[in-house]
Amino acid sequence: MTTYGTVRRAWLRRALFLGVTFAASVAFAMGAVAQYSGGDVANGGAVSGTITLNGAAPAAAELPVTSDVDVCGTDHKLDESLVVDGATSGIANVVVFLRDVRSGKEWSLPEDGLTRVAGASADLAGDLVDDDVIPMEIVELLKTVFITISPDAFVTVETPGESWLVTDEENGQLFRLQTDDEGLGVYAAALNQQGCTFTPHVIVTQAEGSLYVRNSDATLHNVHTHGDENAPVNRAQPQFLKHLALDLEYPEFVHVTCDVHNWMSSWIVAAPHPYYAVTDAEGKFELSDVPAGSYTVGFWHEGLGEQEQAVTVAAGASAAVTATFDAP
Repeated sequence: MTTYGTVRRAWLRRALFLGVTFAASVAFAMGAVAQYSGGDVANGGAVSGTITLNGAAPAAAELPVTSDVDVCGTDHKLDESLVVDGATSGIANVVVFLRDVRSGKEWSLPEDGLTRVAGASADLAGDLVDDDVIPMEIVELLKTVFITISPDAFVTVETPGESWLVTDEENGQLFRLQTDDEGLGVYAAALNQQGCTFTPHVIVTQAEGSLYVRNSDATLHNVHTHGDENAPVNRAQPQFLKHLALDLEYPEFVHVTCDVHNWMSSWIVAAPHPYYAVTDAEGKFELSDVPAGSYTVGFWHEGLGEQEQAVTVAAGASAAVTATFDAP
């Protein structure tokens, strides 16, 4: 995984002390975090495991499509507030995080799950040089899809001739340039509106950074955020406005809805440090490059609540953690 450690400075986080509450709109707070400093982690360990449901999972409710049927589809959407694997009882979309980490790895882009936000000619790949400024062609290209990136953003080679990391320190953004079947793709972590559904249902981004919401549908959406610490956003996103930037200054769990399509729902996790993960379809997760030490691991689910437990990570080793939520 390419880390934000390739950039030239560590992110220092302000001291944040949030109340510990659980409510439908925000759920419990992220925990008190003093300054977090990122850098290289020597001989780091990992925390991994599976989150399961104890008891029978209720059938996912069908959410009727009541508007824009020609775009959103005639089929009913399924409620994603509780997704459980039938074979393993693993719970998807549980947020797993370290509550009391002070230092460790830098922010990174995940290897999978990024959204292609723009595309350029493959010929531009020849202009991408390690630690060089981003080509102005890319800056201008992103403007056409309503993404602003600083001209001072710089490039780091990930895989020669195949992928590059673009670091925009001024705006707290990371992009990946990658050769693909269409040329040179620009990829970013984004909340995508496609088929009148938010994808992914839960997404992690760094607090004090920007997250893009993409409109991949040929219709109007309305991005409405419901948070306590961050100022709410309630903005229309017509089909021509392909990307809308959300600035999330403070750590918290932010519920996102669409006022035009009332069945649409998702969560943005504005995280104070990189040690956050979302369980996959089988309820599995991994937190990598964890400095050796003792921590408290938090588990959050939008409908099942929250838990925590202690874990000790040895240098270069993986600590197994499991947690179980009772069926509602």
